[in-house]
Amino acid sequence: MLDRRKPSKCASLRITPAESKAEPLAMSFRDLTRDVGLCRRTLEKLVAAGQFPAPRRVGSRLLFIRAEVSAWLTEQAPKA
Repeated sequence: MLDRRKPSKCASLRITPAESKAEPLAMSFRDLTRDVGLCRRTLEKLVAAGQFPAPRRVGSRLLFIRAEVSAWLTEQAPKA
């Protein structure tokens, strides 16, 4: 049996990850060290001391939630 429906207009509006402007919800240690400016060992010490948001395990990777890191950075900013 043949499908005689017209193709959806949405099919031509697919957005590839490279075209997307949205930032990922999670970030790796490499992304974190680049964005925060602290080395991996310092971040590990802060996490162990409970002074930095803990990463989540996703498969074999440790990822930090971007919103939690942003909140931490906001708290660390000097008060005017």
